[in-house]
Amino acid sequence: MGFDLYGQEPKNKGGEYFRQNVWGWRPIWEYVCTHHADTLDQKTLEMGNYNDGHIVSKHQATTLANKIHVDLQDGTAEDFVKMVEDRVKKAKEHNEKLEFHFELLKQQAIEISGDSNIAPVNYPNGLDGQWQFLMSLRDRRESYPISIHDIVAFQVFCKYSGGFSIC
Repeated sequence: MGFDLYGQEPKNKGGEYFRQNVWGWRPIWEYVCTHHADTLDQKTLEMGNYNDGHIVSKHQATTLANKIHVDLQDGTAEDFVKMVEDRVKKAKEHNEKLEFHFELLKQQAIEISGDSNIAPVNYPNGLDGQWQFLMSLRDRRESYPISIHDIVAFQVFCKYSGGFSIC
């Protein structure tokens, strides 16, 4: 599952197609919404979170490409990438601490059930509820990384797309 962007009037191969999985797209769109909300209308800002064919106009795509180009030159894009990398790192550290508790819970479930391959859905004596609680504590931001290459590739696509659909 992901986000497939198709150029409306591509000027070259770079503007024909851009793809990101769902985890890669979210931070790209967050970057757009954080730094360039003034470039897009409210509906586009909202619809960029969905892959249901919303059209970003040629004017919007070109303006976005130009602004991202400036961001790549002045360090704004790099600062955003560092912020996300820091967020991902902190989330990963947080989740690693939770792993100790997941393992304790698993050992309890194995001890009670005698099943060394028991799945959390089958944990006995309310342990499944404890597993669900631990899962609710996980920081999902660990799964949403970004790189400067992602922003560069998106900028190139916007520049040459002639507008695009988000599918």
